[in-house]
Amino acid sequence: MNAKLSSEPVMDVDPVTVEVIRNLLQFNLDEIELTICRTAYSSTVYEVRDMCAGWVDVDGRLIAQGRFGLPVMMGDLASNLQSGFDLFGRDGFEPGDAIITNEAAACGQHLNNVVVYSPIFYEGELVAFTTTRAHWADVGGKAVGSMAPDNTEIFQEGVQWDTLKIFKAGKQDPEVTRMIAANVRFPEQVLGDMRAQVTACRLGERRFVDMVDKYGLETVRASVSRIWDQSEARARAAVESIPDGTYRSSAFLDNDGIDLDDQLDIHVEVTIEGSNMTVDLTGTHPQVRGPMNCGISGAIVAARIAFKCLTSPGTAPDEGAFRPLAVKVPLGTFVSAVPPAALGLWSMPLPTVIDTILRALSPAIPERIPAGHMGDLATTFIYQQTRPGRPGFIHADPFPGGWGARPHEDGPVPLKSYGHGDTLKVSTELEELKFPFRVVRFAFRPDSAGDGKYRGSPGLDREFEFLEDVMITTSLERSMCPPWGLNGGTSAAPPVATLVLPSGETEQFHKATMKPIPAGSRLVVSTAGGGGYGEPSERSTQAINNDVRNGYISVQRAEEVYGIKIDVATPFRDESKGDAIS
Repeated sequence: MNAKLSSEPVMDVDPVTVEVIRNLLQFNLDEIELTICRTAYSSTVYEVRDMCAGWVDVDGRLIAQGRFGLPVMMGDLASNLQSGFDLFGRDGFEPGDAIITNEAAACGQHLNNVVVYSPIFYEGELVAFTTTRAHWADVGGKAVGSMAPDNTEIFQEGVQWDTLKIFKAGKQDPEVTRMIAANVRFPEQVLGDMRAQVTACRLGERRFVDMVDKYGLETVRASVSRIWDQSEARARAAVESIPDGTYRSSAFLDNDGIDLDDQLDIHVEVTIEGSNMTVDLTGTHPQVRGPMNCGISGAIVAARIAFKCLTSPGTAPDEGAFRPLAVKVPLGTFVSAVPPAALGLWSMPLPTVIDTILRALSPAIPERIPAGHMGDLATTFIYQQTRPGRPGFIHADPFPGGWGARPHEDGPVPLKSYGHGDTLKVSTELEELKFPFRVVRFAFRPDSAGDGKYRGSPGLDREFEFLEDVMITTSLERSMCPPWGLNGGTSAAPPVATLVLPSGETEQFHKATMKPIPAGSRLVVSTAGGGGYGEPSERSTQAINNDVRNGYISVQRAEEVYGIKIDVATPFRDESKGDAIS
């Protein structure tokens, strides 16, 4: 019997067994991702959940993936194994191996996103791989955290580990371990996260073998094939509901962090033909000197996230879910960059690419497309490389912001971008316990949402007070192409960072690299709101009153935009609930 999972199924399987295996795959991978979070050392992993895990077959196809990781890590998890196949061959893996890679040409992401994977054997045959990816706090390079907006080549951004066996036949390689530890600023934290990924791989092997022991390899193979076919059918049915045609849209990012006057154009062409969708990014800006690049996987990931939002948002991804989608992009754009391009801010363009793909389809399916969302990661790195008598630290957490109004209702509460989805943020209590700052304010940013019949959600203001001297690196985007409104709705306010020094001097900026911040300073990171939908004149008076009283918009904005005068001292009766709001 051929034990390779990638073989065509040789048996039929009943629908009940298919559903049991579908849920078992999902449950086990959810457990594997939670194991990474529970054993990791970095708050970026255990709190933010900047990681993912999946099972991949021996042909490099995604069997299934967990539901707690980042969407932006979703689309190319399987492709990272190809370099291992090329280097070791199918017979070059042994039970107990664990391989790491972050090599730019193969992975296409910033070097911090390190893949750790391990082979799964059953009765002596290689049948699958457990694959994990996590954001390591530091991988070397010129800047703490390895991500600086002024990097110009990949070699400034850290060390590339190109498909190295950190474990060989179950034994950790001390030389590879020493090499990793010697090239990062926080070796205890980095090696702790690496061990968390290895632990998750070991758990993945046990769970997969247990499943095969219980149901049989042929039954598992046939069930996975059926699950892929069902995912494909679901996606094709959704695409068929979109009118055939070619739809276009464009947007741009501010700059690459180096050439500040050179905006980065994004061009999208979406073609619908029956049950097939093609996303063409030809005409997008060439790759840039700064780190606002990603490998060709970036274009594929952005298209897949937009496609998944439209076709099957409620299910986890697998190989079949993307069969109806084709992605076209020439090599050498800033979403398909080639070495030695800097990739430190690789995920920054992707939320806007996703937004633009969706906007292109708004004429075809206006009832399904929201206005523009924050389109930004708003990540601010706060760090000290060394502290007297104590180790240094680094803290990074993408901030939530506004999402666009929908055709039938206001935008949802502030969330992180499409790239991060509903992943968490580090709790304020944990931040203040571990790091030398206080969070003075974390609140809605008034008047940041786009106006319309339906309002976008507001951005957020997050204010830090620093108790010690620190440094920050930050990159805020879409300051000149703010989240757009649709169907008469207005654009939202763009993001900005405001620094108030102890002297009272104030500075506003969008990008900064290793910027010294003296103790006693305050930093306010203000994220963008979401765009509005529909004409503002059509918004109900009751909704406007509620917006003012909830702090979403000011009294002045209610009067200037909507023509409504509100006396906040007078209780307002919400007729939908029958009680007064004061």
